Amino acid sequence: MRLIPDWRRAWRYHSTQSMAVLAVLPLVWIEIPPDLKSHIPGALMPWILSAVALAGILGRLRDQGGADMGEGPGPGRAGAARGRGR
Repeated sequence: MRLIPDWRRAWRYHSTQSMAVLAVLPLVWIEIPPDLKSHIPGALMPWILSAVALAGILGRLRDQGGADMGEGPGPGRAGAARGRGR
């Protein structure tokens, strides 16, 4: 398995954050008291999970910039800094 070049910054990507929410959501659901769970219709759960997954896909496709995220270019912007200063 090869890691992406900027793997140390992967936690900043919206897709990584969405996948983390998907991983933690079932664990959080278990801990919610039954009286609070009763306020969320069970039929909504697949829609909520699908929305988070869709956000992950869109986060992966969206250009998230790089200059404002700290050092170096962000995801999908490896060559963006080369065109500056022409």
